[in-house]
Amino acid sequence: MDRLLYQCLLHSLKCKVKKSDLPLLTSTFYKNHILPCCPRNQTLDVKKSSYKKFSKFLQAMQQEHLLTVKTEKKGVDNVVDIDRSHPDVRAFEIPEGDTNDEDEVQGGKPTNSEAVWSSPEIKEFFQVTTKMLPVLKCAGYRQGAWMTAEEVRKAVTDYVKQEELADRTDRRLVVLDPVLHDAVMKKTEPSTTHLAWDKLFTRSYRELTRGHQLVLGNPGIATENQRMKKGNIEPIELKIQRKAGNKLVTLITRLETFGIDPKDFSHRIQKGVSASSSVSALPGQGQGQQVLVQGNQVNYVDKLLTEHYKLPRKYIRGLELAPKSGKRR
Repeated sequence: MDRLLYQCLLHSLKCKVKKSDLPLLTSTFYKNHILPCCPRNQTLDVKKSSYKKFSKFLQAMQQEHLLTVKTEKKGVDNVVDIDRSHPDVRAFEIPEGDTNDEDEVQGGKPTNSEAVWSSPEIKEFFQVTTKMLPVLKCAGYRQGAWMTAEEVRKAVTDYVKQEELADRTDRRLVVLDPVLHDAVMKKTEPSTTHLAWDKLFTRSYRELTRGHQLVLGNPGIATENQRMKKGNIEPIELKIQRKAGNKLVTLITRLETFGIDPKDFSHRIQKGVSASSSVSALPGQGQGQQVLVQGNQVNYVDKLLTEHYKLPRKYIRGLELAPKSGKRR
């Protein structure tokens, strides 16, 4: 698998990646440039190589001076330079029987593999805090451990059962012993002695640190995006601004969070609405990129994100800015 992966890299560097494509998200590099170079009678799977992750492979290739990878911000890496003068690239010849060349990007046309998108999976997690540790450690959890909502409910329920805290006269209520009271109640609520089960769970979630895990559904790059991150995931944001001459423009940010290449997105929206579109860096180091397109294009952005990129609307902020006379599909 290592040999096949290296072959696909050399093929892509020699025949597919253009200087104008750079900088290029590593996830897009894999999906749009590496995968199409795999011979049709073979299957490329990074996880079956000795590198296990595409990022590890790119680190190794950077040490071989084949390309340069730069981290724009945490979790977002770009290929910023390639070396076609490298001896291995210059000596590379496309193997006979490799018929994927017809999928090569030519004249701005996307490869066949670009159409393969599946809905991302965003999982919610809770991290054990000092305040909740006395309750949750009875179930074997340590401070800093990540738990699902179901695991939190079960651990709290087990504690209540273990300490026999269910109210004997009203099973809908839980008696708060000193440990449970300190864990879920505020100091301004010293007189509270009972809580309903649903309020107990809600307060338990509140006292834990929220986190999320984003799993992208594209082959070979899912493992690159499975890092646990604190806080709620920030949605893609759409804004409408009025420029000189009273002209409207649509701004789209945070595409990289969901593995969407801003340049690829800009190209698609430009073709879809026949309007000028551009990509620029956001102010501040490591803040990512934004796509600017002429006119109020919220309706088309909605369609592109939900239908092509399979992104649920709950991860898109600003859809209410669509033209009042337009109909959202």
